[in-house]
Amino acid sequence: MGEISNAMIILAILSLSFGWLLGQFFKFQVLFPAICVVALIVFAASIALGDTALQTVLKLAAAIWLMPVGYAFGQILLHIAVLMRSRRKVAAGLASLRARRD
Repeated sequence: MGEISNAMIILAILSLSFGWLLGQFFKFQVLFPAICVVALIVFAASIALGDTALQTVLKLAAAIWLMPVGYAFGQILLHIAVLMRSRRKVAAGLASLRARRD
């Protein structure tokens, strides 16, 4: 039973990480094909490892559910980074205007 939980934790971390990478670098349209590819890979790996039907369904559900969560997290971090970068530019512009006045 310990091997199953370790495999599920690794699958969850990889799904979140892959979703996060997609969220950082790609648009939303790439998410559905990526989920399909990951689901096929998880399904094939489950068959190759001889998992039961319940284990296969749980692994598929975890991968399919956690990738969009990771994607959303990646998008949130991307927007925060853009906001921080734009605030720095505005602050630098205001500082140069104040320096010109003095």
